[in-house]
Amino acid sequence: MSADTPTVSLADDGARFYGVLRGIERDARDAIDGVADVAREQVAQHRRLLGELDQLRERVIGEIDRWAQIVHGLNRDGADGDDGPRELRGRAIGDQAAVVLEEVGGEWHYAELLAEVERRGFVVVGANPQATLLNQLHRHPRIESVQPRSGLWRLAG
Repeated sequence: MSADTPTVSLADDGARFYGVLRGIERDARDAIDGVADVAREQVAQHRRLLGELDQLRERVIGEIDRWAQIVHGLNRDGADGDDGPRELRGRAIGDQAAVVLEEVGGEWHYAELLAEVERRGFVVVGANPQATLLNQLHRHPRIESVQPRSGLWRLAG
């Protein structure tokens, strides 16, 4: 062999091959780590969405229960509420007044509106039922005063 001929030893080939394999392994680990990061982000997002769905489901069930009590006078267990007047508290007072106004229409004085709610088997809970009803009429988004201090109320819109 002449001095100009390069000599390649088996050790040199092995070292190069090992270096190539290490590079491939490093690239594969980086790719797997990237995929794992994306998967972890998606799992976290799905958990957040499931939490939001659970909250929404609870709100919907609550609204269904509330409307069942207002419109049909049902207890939570579905039993018929014919054991006497059904108590109305808070927003349920305004909701029931809105049901009356929707079904009958027109403008109603709050005292007559209270009498109609009571005629339908409900009782407004409070020390002064008329004042309690008025308070809820002022707050309800679907009900408006015909004219300030007139005592007359109607559906908004």
